[in-house]
Amino acid sequence: MAFRWTGIGMLPLNPRAAEKAFEIGQTYRLEPWMDRSPASQAHYFAAINDAFDKLPPHLAQRFRSPDHLRKYALCQTGYCEERVIVCSSKAGAGRLAAFIGSLDEYAVVTASGPAVAVLTARSQSARAMDRKTFAASKTAVLEYIDSLLHIPKGAAAA
Repeated sequence: MAFRWTGIGMLPLNPRAAEKAFEIGQTYRLEPWMDRSPASQAHYFAAINDAFDKLPPHLAQRFRSPDHLRKYALCQTGYCEERVIVCSSKAGAGRLAAFIGSLDEYAVVTASGPAVAVLTARSQSARAMDRKTFAASKTAVLEYIDSLLHIPKGAAAA
């Protein structure tokens, strides 16, 4: 919820939403919120699109879209949710991994012995990821993609 400082207090920009969310007389803590830079976000997605266009054939077959490449890189750099499912057998794990992979084209699904690990990329929306975390994930993803393309660290950002 957005507020404007009046010099006396914080004035909600949407008073009806504030009436529903807050009780008069109660104390609430406010935290400063910095929206992410549109230029930074535009650079990020442009760099991913550019990298996608430069993928060598063996990687171009693996990633169907720039978004697929981005979500895979998020998983590989730790910006993901991980779930591990233990099956009763290695064969069962293989079947489960194939099934889960068919449900979510962006999930990174691996079977190891009787266990199946499922990685799903964290959302990078402004609601789901604050400015600082977005900046860190952006750097990690672009460096990971550079490593896939064998580009020296930081060279693609120049």
